[in-house]
Amino acid sequence: MKKTVITFLISAALTGIVSADQLGYITKEQAEKAAALLKSEREIMLFCGCCDNDPKIYLKVADVKVKHTGYQEYYQVIVTGITRTGEKMTVETDLAYVHVNRNGMAVAAGTVLGFKCDPCVYEMNWKGETESQDSDCPE
Repeated sequence: MKKTVITFLISAALTGIVSADQLGYITKEQAEKAAALLKSEREIMLFCGCCDNDPKIYLKVADVKVKHTGYQEYYQVIVTGITRTGEKMTVETDLAYVHVNRNGMAVAAGTVLGFKCDPCVYEMNWKGETESQDSDCPE
């Protein structure tokens, strides 16, 4: 049984079924830069391109915080917001899988910040469904 579990974990890692955190635990300096970027965004998209059946979640940013993880000198960025369906969410982010809108394209926040990561997707359109809903709201 133990051998079967180990074999499964190795094969899952090799085939990409198991995705590792890339930019979930980061330095304080990186977390502060990321928080500043995400605070400046009206909406972000959460999407893991390496994960099977991961839905794209668009989140209107309400709050962004930097928090110590409790592990060594690592920090994380916590984002609170409202989804397009009206659900309030608070997420511990991995910047490889948090995307921002750059000229109609979804770009990983980690990439925008120049952090080494593999978002697994590089050409992804940003779906502007909220533009018509928010057109009469002042900026």
